[in-house]
Amino acid sequence: MLRLLSGYWSSQCLYVMAELRIADLLADGPKTADVLAEETQCHAGSLFRLLRALACTGILREVEPSRFALTPLSETLRSDRLDSLGPVARLGGHPLHWQAWGQLLNSVRTGHAAFDTANGKGFFGNLADDPEMSAVFQGVQQRLSVLDRAVVATVDLGLFDRIVDVGGGTGALAREIASAYPRASVAVFDLDHVLATVPADARVDLVPGDFFECVPPGAAYILKFVLHDWDDDRAVRILRNCGDAMAQDGRVFVIEAVVPDDDAPSAAKTHDINMLVLTGGRERTLGEYRSLLSAAGLDFLHATPVGFDVSVLVAKTSP
Repeated sequence: MLRLLSGYWSSQCLYVMAELRIADLLADGPKTADVLAEETQCHAGSLFRLLRALACTGILREVEPSRFALTPLSETLRSDRLDSLGPVARLGGHPLHWQAWGQLLNSVRTGHAAFDTANGKGFFGNLADDPEMSAVFQGVQQRLSVLDRAVVATVDLGLFDRIVDVGGGTGALAREIASAYPRASVAVFDLDHVLATVPADARVDLVPGDFFECVPPGAAYILKFVLHDWDDDRAVRILRNCGDAMAQDGRVFVIEAVVPDDDAPSAAKTHDINMLVLTGGRERTLGEYRSLLSAAGLDFLHATPVGFDVSVLVAKTSP
């Protein structure tokens, strides 16, 4: 219990380690705290104390007095790794995110997003105004490449000539789809400031817009980790806009972590609290997603697990 109660100590130490790029600085071998302090422009004594604390939990290794090296744990924070957890550490400890979690009690009492209470503006509004935090957030999204490949390997999109990744962020999933289906027209639909971060790729169209207003025409709509950001009313609005714009015999593919109906352990159950804190959204059970789809005029067809506690839910317009 004491380890749980002090868990935020570790998350903040990891945030500072990620912000200072300590894992990158140690990538070529051990260094002393004094050398790292010079490279990071930090107070040498305080940095040593941080490194010592990280070493005592197995995140670093003190190979000699005041000389530190990476361990398999801290290797995961290196920025040159495709699946780097560095952006996750930086987002989790970011002052805006950190302050929001301090308002969890208010969220539980009121049902309102703690982020709005703590920062005076919603999570996505802050991303639009803060390029640095937006870049960190998109970095978290980019590390989902393994999941993107699993989705493309599992879902058959061969029948669709126009595929729209709604709220597609930096376009990683759209590029995977374009590679797998070169004859299809693939688009990323998102806000202007998000599309500005998307790498140029001739195979993928960038379409700016707001999915609460409308979405571009398409035969298949991909919604990866979009609906969990929003309450039921706004989630239904997004789905209804997809149904209204969708070609005949089109499909909506909802990619989300589905909360089990029983008391089984699930990352979705704890991440659900993160959604309450950040956006006022929620993770949902399969039954709750079926209700959303029905309210949007869509018929649920089936759900397919793709690993990582994530499933693809497929729906079509009601006759």
